[in-house]
Amino acid sequence: MFQTIITQQSDKWRRDPQAPDAFQLKDSNLIIAFQGVCLGTWIFLGGGLLLFGFGAIPSFGFALILTIGTGSLFWKQMGEMFWEIKNNGVQVLDLDS
Repeated sequence: MFQTIITQQSDKWRRDPQAPDAFQLKDSNLIIAFQGVCLGTWIFLGGGLLLFGFGAIPSFGFALILTIGTGSLFWKQMGEMFWEIKNNGVQVLDLDS
């Protein structure tokens, strides 16, 4: 779902690059999809730590800290990437040149 929403946002931007809402991180569908990804990551990490013999509270507490930290950094980076695309075009993301 998250990938589909990002693809729809980029298609909207390609059709009308000057649209004010082309690359907005404030879209409720995008936020809900991202929160779902974070929830799945939190459960996966917490369950993995449980397998190593840690208690439930320490496992899911540490997994929550990791998930919030990583999710925050990803969200910030995605916002900066959208800003770069909007202001400088898609060629900014070309790593080969």
